[in-house]
Amino acid sequence: MEEKKDEPLKKVPKIEEGIKEESKEEVKEERDYNAQLKWVVIAAVFLFVTLIVFYVIYTSVSSFNYNGKEFQKTKIGNLLFYKVSFPLTSPTGKSVATYNIYLRNDPRSIENISVIGGIDLRNQILVTSKEDFICSDNNIALANFMQYFEGVERKTVNSIANATCANFTKGATLIKIENSSENSIKLAGKDCYVMSVNNCAILNVTERFIIENIAKS
Repeated sequence: MEEKKDEPLKKVPKIEEGIKEESKEEVKEERDYNAQLKWVVIAAVFLFVTLIVFYVIYTSVSSFNYNGKEFQKTKIGNLLFYKVSFPLTSPTGKSVATYNIYLRNDPRSIENISVIGGIDLRNQILVTSKEDFICSDNNIALANFMQYFEGVERKTVNSIANATCANFTKGATLIKIENSSENSIKLAGKDCYVMSVNNCAILNVTERFIIENIAKS
């Protein structure tokens, strides 16, 4: 009889080695998860900081300080306005209300319009212009101009015929609007102002007058 040769025993994996391999996989997965989590946190922090920066930039662009007053860009429909608020005071100097006005011009863009003599208004405002002063913006500019005076509690009278710095009602303020080669505002006599308007820029000149006046409030 032939003797059977002993077959070599097959190597059986040890239980300990299987456990070690599983542990290595778990450690690798945990490291991958931690790495992904770290990048997610970094991305979230970066996004947050970016939003804060954009907010600060947007705020600084949409509002600004001019002559001690805070101007806020405000869009109404397709039109851009510059809103400014200032206090209304009683005869004793006490603040009684806050008045908001919406200008069409950025005050910084019209500061080159010279104001000579300062502005100090009486309780009654007389506004006049010659018949040949005809501009497309007349209605808008003068309506806003008169509305401002009413808002600051001044009585207004428009289109005083032939009024001059020598013959207007005393105790009132006369504002004469006339064509000129330049834009300017000048105190031409006691309580009498001449608003010179070039190329029908009446909206610019009237709003420059308003801005100069509210700078004192």
